[in-house]
Amino acid sequence: MATEGCKRVVSTLFQQGVLVKMNNFRTVVSISLLLGLSSVSLVHADITDGNNEHLKREHSLMKPYQGVGTGSSSQWDFWGSTLLTSQYIRLTPDERSKQGSIWNTVPCFLKDWEMHVQFKVHGSGKKNLHGDGIAIWYTRERLQPGPAFGSNANFHGLAMFIDTYPNDESTDRSFPYISAMINNGTLSYDHSKDGRLTELGGCSGEIRNKDHDTYMAIRYSKGRLTVMVDVDDKNEWKECFDVSGVRLPTGYYFGASSATGDLSDNHDIISMKMYQLMVEHTPEEDNLDWTKIEPSVSLLKSPKDNIDDPTGNFRSSPLTGWKVFLLLLCALLGIVVCAVVILSRQYGSEGRFTFTSHTPGEHQICLHSNSSKFALFAGGMLRVHLDIQVGEHTNNYTEIAAKDKLTELQLRVRQLVEQVDQIQKEQNYQRYREERFRQTSESTNQRVLWWSIVQTLILVAIGFWQMRHLKSFFEAKKLLSCSGDMNGGHTAEDGHLPHQPCSLDRQALLADSPSWGPHKMAVLIPFRERFEELLVFVPYMHSYLNKKKIRHKIFVINQVDHFRFNRASLINVGFGESGNDTDYIAMHDVDLLPLNEALDYGFPDQGPFHIASPELHPLYHYKTYVGGILLLTKQHYQMCNGMSNRFWGWGREDDEFYRRLRKAGLELFRPVGITTGYKTFQHIHDPAWRKRDQKRIAAQKQEQFKVDPEGGLTNLGYKVESRQELTISDSLVSAELENPYYLHR
Repeated sequence: MATEGCKRVVSTLFQQGVLVKMNNFRTVVSISLLLGLSSVSLVHADITDGNNEHLKREHSLMKPYQGVGTGSSSQWDFWGSTLLTSQYIRLTPDERSKQGSIWNTVPCFLKDWEMHVQFKVHGSGKKNLHGDGIAIWYTRERLQPGPAFGSNANFHGLAMFIDTYPNDESTDRSFPYISAMINNGTLSYDHSKDGRLTELGGCSGEIRNKDHDTYMAIRYSKGRLTVMVDVDDKNEWKECFDVSGVRLPTGYYFGASSATGDLSDNHDIISMKMYQLMVEHTPEEDNLDWTKIEPSVSLLKSPKDNIDDPTGNFRSSPLTGWKVFLLLLCALLGIVVCAVVILSRQYGSEGRFTFTSHTPGEHQICLHSNSSKFALFAGGMLRVHLDIQVGEHTNNYTEIAAKDKLTELQLRVRQLVEQVDQIQKEQNYQRYREERFRQTSESTNQRVLWWSIVQTLILVAIGFWQMRHLKSFFEAKKLLSCSGDMNGGHTAEDGHLPHQPCSLDRQALLADSPSWGPHKMAVLIPFRERFEELLVFVPYMHSYLNKKKIRHKIFVINQVDHFRFNRASLINVGFGESGNDTDYIAMHDVDLLPLNEALDYGFPDQGPFHIASPELHPLYHYKTYVGGILLLTKQHYQMCNGMSNRFWGWGREDDEFYRRLRKAGLELFRPVGITTGYKTFQHIHDPAWRKRDQKRIAAQKQEQFKVDPEGGLTNLGYKVESRQELTISDSLVSAELENPYYLHR
């Protein structure tokens, strides 16, 4: 493998000689190049194997994890029990039978890469009472649950397993154990054998319950897979294993998964940083379609040979361990001796070369080693010391004086002339740099100006769109037409609500008038976080009741404590706060609107009048149902002692109130002659947006079938925080808003 390296320098010469000496490198190069060179005095360059690392953010997972989610712009998806926090991503908690994973949504098309994984495994389990571990994947499949640490066991690609529990009791390994597996879909990871039958390489590492994070580096370059770990937080990598002959295609996905069984641990991923390695490939390798390569590895022996014998040990080879060691040592010593002899004959310890720069600017010096002739040293490191001399410093004035037969004075004059010439070239180069800097600044300023203009236009367009959208939204909440028709030109049968508001003069004609009758109704609205429905309900009911000439006053009773919603207690509060100017009440849901004008909201002198009867309500049809809309005189409501205060959450309180009506001897009346059926009302509740609290406490479900002997108006406790008169949607509505109530349990 050829070893290459480049060093960037800045030239201040137009036509200048440069002398470069090379020490501690057994080669002599003497060439003359017409190249640009920079003006530095001394450069030290470490020639590595050419792998320059560049972070690839589209394949990296780092705090604060902004690209994680299920959105269209997210770069990482997660599944199962995976929990995302600001400090870590927990694949599985310290609980049994959990699986979780996180996968990159962007396929990787890099031929040479290096992945740094920062992770932590910790839990409450003692030694050998924890599991199962973490897997790092580079596979064709993604988000496929399975038995291999929470992912598919018959995968295509590379898998790194960090196993924390020994499932095979016959093994002599020390756990936790880190291993690798290459699969083309024909093999399956055997969890009962801890993956020994398909293991590519591995090592042990104490990675659990550390006070610090642990790290693992996975490097794939030129068919070589190297895995290193740092478990002691010393910022030093220790090699786990190094395998050559590995072939991995491009276009696969990176991911991480974890699983727990009967034993558990917290498996956290802190970061996964992906680096591109800049490696030179042969033309044949560059022209190869890497996406169609089959995952494979050239092993000294096939994984299927790793079969245990009846005693539980691996089959031994014909040579014992010390014989193999001595054989390899002798062979290595012989190769080293031969290489040293050959290199000492062909290469020297130092050399020099010169070249001239004709133009100023940045240039690069690239050195290439032909040590690839000896494949055993192809991956080694060669250290080169460069002693760069520029300008008049490149001249050997002793040789010049002897060659041109110059006196000391003539020699000094010549040195002075060359120094003046060098100063002029430095000044010319500074002018050149200033011109380039000015051009760059002007170009940058121009781009910033256009970008600011584009941003301003985008913000103006978004603001205009938002204003139009809000205007349409608020216009859609208007329920009165300018003609005064409550249904806005639609009938009750077509199910449409009015949406065009009337003028203020027209609305003033629809105000409450004593000439409409002696009775006045208090509309009681139990309320919590239903503002959108309230914007629809108030103007609609105001118009509906005005058209029917029903004197009314709307009371919105808002519960803003931290207890669960208590509809019955809020109605009891509204009854007490309704005042003496009303003589009957309407227990009215904020999400139920009457569409039929034949419904009667008049004074229920004969007894309780259930407007939203089971024959008309769009959802509830059992005969004992008294919810939705119920009219009662205040006298009848006091005879029932109000409603029970012990029903927290949604439902059940109206069923108990039905039994109170029967116990008080009150006859229940319902509408007759209504032909619109279930289309009599419009139910504006959205179950997807408004989740109902249907959790039952203690014997609450059984208590709906019997009367609460103590609860009601007599034991009601609350506190009124504020009262407000509101006007909603340009409707002349007198609504009282009670904030907040602390209902005593």
